[in-house]
Amino acid sequence: MEKEKKKKLLAQLMSFMMMISLESCSSQETYSFETQKGERNLKDYEDYLDNQGINYKNCKIEVINNIIILKETKYIKYTVSKNETINEIVNKYEMDKKEFLKINNLSENEQLKKGQNIKIIYKTEYIFTIEELDQQSNWQYHLILPGETLSEIAELYDTTPEEIQKENNIKDINTIEQYKTLRIKKETNYTKNKKKVN
Repeated sequence: MEKEKKKKLLAQLMSFMMMISLESCSSQETYSFETQKGERNLKDYEDYLDNQGINYKNCKIEVINNIIILKETKYIKYTVSKNETINEIVNKYEMDKKEFLKINNLSENEQLKKGQNIKIIYKTEYIFTIEELDQQSNWQYHLILPGETLSEIAELYDTTPEEIQKENNIKDINTIEQYKTLRIKKETNYTKNKKKVN
């Protein structure tokens, strides 16, 4: 019966968050964003993204339901060939002209010189589901529902309340915030110790 209540509460929460859609730079300190499954942090996926050649610190995040779109902008050094014009380069690399002029401190009618070094803007989008990212993370996540205690949550994930408290900077172990997302290590020290004993 208790599980059914929790499922209903979770369904209500999901209905409020059906279309989370944002496009903004991730926080330079936390790189966090909201999904239907609670808060996430790009730092949790750092190793996986790095293996994909994605520098998440250069990305903007767009979230639509549980689809995560990372928009990365790279600036590549380019040496001007003979007789190349600004318009030719902008069209060749499909860049926004105003943005190109701005990052290279150029005026619209300026003539480029052979051997001149400029920056080419290269934009890429990477699309993931939250499930794909979570699978690659060293963490698992729990969205706290009303009435849940840290002890109950710890038991679900075969860890201790103290371990969850430490990893989530919870001041009072007896007071936890509803609908907050907890980060729990997939392989806790507690679990490792249990395996050794068994």
